[in-house]
Amino acid sequence: MQLSDLPDDLEAFARKIGYTDAWMAAGVIDEELLRRQWQRYHESDDHNGEHYRHGAFVYFVRNRSEFTDAEVDELLSLHDNVDDVDLTENRLFEMIRWLPLDQLLTLRTRHADLFDRASEKFYNRHVAYRRIEIEGVRAVFEDVKHLADGPLERDIVEHPDVGREELEWLQVHGKNKKIRNMARALLNSRRFRTPKSPPQS
Repeated sequence: MQLSDLPDDLEAFARKIGYTDAWMAAGVIDEELLRRQWQRYHESDDHNGEHYRHGAFVYFVRNRSEFTDAEVDELLSLHDNVDDVDLTENRLFEMIRWLPLDQLLTLRTRHADLFDRASEKFYNRHVAYRRIEIEGVRAVFEDVKHLADGPLERDIVEHPDVGREELEWLQVHGKNKKIRNMARALLNSRRFRTPKSPPQS
């Protein structure tokens, strides 16, 4: 199905919002979704097309359990049929949030042209998250040290499996004062305090 197969008023709305035929081909939008967005558009003050495109993409991705590499490639090739806002990076971030580790690792190679400094940092963070889920904090921590990523370090401090060694490093080298203080406070908590030896008789 293409946009031209829609009723004229709905096609005009879809093109105004910034959709292309590729969005329908990929399954991100359909007539039902467009009618819901059309109603919202006319009942609210939000007439920013990028909000509707972003919402449709996020809804589609978060309601799928998995994607093939070909589907990922198709989704990341989508364009915005408007001149105001290019949401390519937003779509890349959304895919990075949801893909499993094996697909994340190949994504960086297949779509190298989409990456810049911000997306590279975001990508490395989520690769670390996936590895922590599989290997644990300690196994990944040497790589974490080199990333100097505040949100990642904060999440490690709060991770149930964080150990004394990681906290001792973070209280000295953490990305910012808040993380250093969090690590120090946890080290001083009952969980990590070294119990006193019983008195010798």
